[in-house]
Amino acid sequence: MILTCPDCSTRYSTKPEAIGPNGRTVRCANCSATWFVAAEPDIMELKEQQRAEEIVRETPVSAQVSVPMSDQTGFGSSSSSPSSDRASEFGNDVVDKPVMGAHVQIRDMADQRRRNQRLMGISMVWVITLGALIAAALLGYFLRHKIVERAPAAASIYQAFGISVKDKGLDFENPKTRNVVLDGQPTLVVNGHIRNRSAEARQVPLIELSLVNASGEKIVSWAVQPSKDMIPAGGRMEYISEYPDPPIDAASLKYRFLDDDEVVPALNPEKTSADEKDKGSTAPVPQE
Repeated sequence: MILTCPDCSTRYSTKPEAIGPNGRTVRCANCSATWFVAAEPDIMELKEQQRAEEIVRETPVSAQVSVPMSDQTGFGSSSSSPSSDRASEFGNDVVDKPVMGAHVQIRDMADQRRRNQRLMGISMVWVITLGALIAAALLGYFLRHKIVERAPAAASIYQAFGISVKDKGLDFENPKTRNVVLDGQPTLVVNGHIRNRSAEARQVPLIELSLVNASGEKIVSWAVQPSKDMIPAGGRMEYISEYPDPPIDAASLKYRFLDDDEVVPALNPEKTSADEKDKGSTAPVPQE
């Protein structure tokens, strides 16, 4: 059977035999309050008690009679009677284990709900923040050409992340490289196109081509003079460049447009035409 302390609501589980047929006074091991516990009623008495409780619940409050305080039995009073000694024995020997009170369970459930709400709120803040960052990154990536066209300094930021961007509305189409032998000399031939993706004609700047090794270190670079100074809106221009005796450790080709204020590497007189590609872009160099 389950006993509940009337003062602190601590619940105890014990055997009916420990109470006895006549009931007994027990003491709470948690707060030391004492109260009288009647013996377990039989089935008929239990049914009568349930009917009486239903009648009390159905009776209006105004019709219920309050019991004077003087008529109430002092189960909670502490006395030096033998029942007090039995209560002490019950608190120490008869009780099996304390059971969490109902109010404690309700409080814990409320605390758990509040913790869950706080965790959900924090999670939502992180989700919204990450979503905004991802959306900004996607917009920055897909609108990178327009951003660089309006703010050319932003090109260096994209380059730091290895993202190619158009320079002044011009875009490189992946150049092709091949090794050939010209006049008995091995030569690297670079062939590609520049496209103007803007809505107006653009001036084509000088192009820098560089050979880099497997570690990304620049080995040699040279400039290519475009065949035309201007490229119409939506137009496409071809460039071809030849480099004799390319380094044997060259692993890839890097290409970019040169800024107006940059130092121009030596022009290769044997290479002609226009080229293009975003700053830091690369293409593999074929090996013999």
